[in-house]
Amino acid sequence: MIPRWREAQGLGKRAREGAALSKRRQNIAQLIPKAEAKAAVDIEAARTETAALTWLMDAGYRDIENVIYYTHTGRFGFGWRKPLDAAEHSALLDILGAEFPFDYDIKRS
Repeated sequence: MIPRWREAQGLGKRAREGAALSKRRQNIAQLIPKAEAKAAVDIEAARTETAALTWLMDAGYRDIENVIYYTHTGRFGFGWRKPLDAAEHSALLDILGAEFPFDYDIKRS
């Protein structure tokens, strides 16, 4: 009886090891497709940020360092480093008007 029990224990262990190895292989096989999908998202975010910052510079906005693109929300943040005072806020709104083609938030002091 004991030899059969030991054999059954070994078979179960081999089956579990085989399943774990199969799962590892599946995870490894997904490394490149996942990286490619992430790269596509990052490239699209970079295109959006480039277009918006270029638009702002072309429109005469010079405080680009105080603008951030939040990729997780798809929105731009003005005044993220240093909140804008009333004069800066007014000047920014004059530049943005209704023509800035991206969603944004403005942090004011």
